[in-house]
Amino acid sequence: MSVVVRNLQLAPRSHEEEFIRRYDFLFSRCLQLTKQKDVAEDLLHDGFVQFTINRPDLGPIEDLDGYLCRLLRNLYYARLRLARALIGQSRIKRARFHGSWS
Repeated sequence: MSVVVRNLQLAPRSHEEEFIRRYDFLFSRCLQLTKQKDVAEDLLHDGFVQFTINRPDLGPIEDLDGYLCRLLRNLYYARLRLARALIGQSRIKRARFHGSWS
């Protein structure tokens, strides 16, 4: 085996390759979490962007599948918290506009 071929086999995968390699698994986990295909696709896309832009050091990560699942779960919960906050703000604005009886 040539040195070039050996080096290619030992070369670490990029963040993009690692994520794409796990796409089907991660999509199924997102779908379990969100129960909606379109929301799962959006969540997976956001996770891909965050993972590839931030480029965490993969060396100390022992379970990349678990790491990515936790990343996606945390993004989903952050979305839920944001949605709840926006709904709360909307209710406050309506209460101010309509009075305290709404």
